Amino acid sequence: IFTTGSFWCQAIPMAAALATLRKLHAIDGVALMRRAGERLRLGLQAQADSRGIKLRQTGPVQMPVVLFDDDKDVAKGKLFCVEALKRGVYLHPVHTMFLSCAHSDAEIDRALEATDAAMAAVAARFG
Repeated sequence: IFTTGSFWCQAIPMAAALATLRKLHAIDGVALMRRAGERLRLGLQAQADSRGIKLRQTGPVQMPVVLFDDDKDVAKGKLFCVEALKRGVYLHPVHTMFLSCAHSDAEIDRALEATDAAMAAVAARFG
């Protein structure tokens, strides 16, 4: 197997990585990201359920993939993401998304406001 990477032999990136790991451990970063992901996943599911939209949410909650059933050409997913982006929330229609410790309850609530309108647009077009 061949692997490569940038800055592998430099001390500064290694020190930054160690500092990041220490900080994540100190604030229980994994739990924070899990909580944010669960909040997001539950909110998206509630939005979809209220409109009769079938979703598939896969992956760890900290790294969600949100897909629409019966969406082979990804038209629903693209519309959903465009409508969310119009409201300031960047999502991906087919790829893993990544949560961080910066995603507080307020951030997730803001995202869910945008996705609620985006889910309404999907229901209106494909309902």
